[in-house]
Amino acid sequence: MSEPVNPPGLPVPPPPAASSTRTPRRPKAQATRRRIRDAARRLFVERGYVATTIEAIAGEAGVAVPTVYLAFGTKRALLAELLDIAAVGDEEPVAVLERSWVDEVRDDPDPRGQLRRWVRGGRHIAARVAPLWEVARNAAPADPDIAAQVHRYKTLTLQAHRYFVTVLAANGGLRDGLDPERAADIVFGLSSHELYRLLVIEQGWAPEDWERWVADTLAAQLLPAH
Repeated sequence: MSEPVNPPGLPVPPPPAASSTRTPRRPKAQATRRRIRDAARRLFVERGYVATTIEAIAGEAGVAVPTVYLAFGTKRALLAELLDIAAVGDEEPVAVLERSWVDEVRDDPDPRGQLRRWVRGGRHIAARVAPLWEVARNAAPADPDIAAQVHRYKTLTLQAHRYFVTVLAANGGLRDGLDPERAADIVFGLSSHELYRLLVIEQGWAPEDWERWVADTLAAQLLPAH
């Protein structure tokens, strides 16, 4: 993976939540993997991780059981790939912080605009990830490997928010006296998948209303007073 280009004085972004080393596959093999992933996602969300078997995934996808094992190896690896692809939004080997919408965040001259762009990108990620995140979190207590995946994803997400706070601060968008680590924690908490799930999926908020509320709340917490 090539190193991302950053504005002067800003650190290199942390490792991406999604792998950038996927090898190219033939169209037929890609289509089969997509069918398996789509089937696994439906069953994981409907039944949970433990109750979803490889046999059930194969049946839902319309493929043989060995095909699932050949494509992914384990059920854990299948869940990990689903989370990685949900984080970036597609199968392209481009990290989250190398995406064009993050470039737009960095290039926006207005700190308030930077914040709103960041929250909007986070909203799209949360919409894709939140259902699977609940699956992983519920499975983690009984599965150390899934627990490690959850910890990895949380760590990478927090690192991404720390990077955003660095970008915001470099643009004069962090109020005096606010510790950048605390600021990143605030962004991490308010834009979390758990809070998205609670307010949008469970309480029925429109995703746009969640985005607006998070952006307004973060602006009040982070930006200098006018």
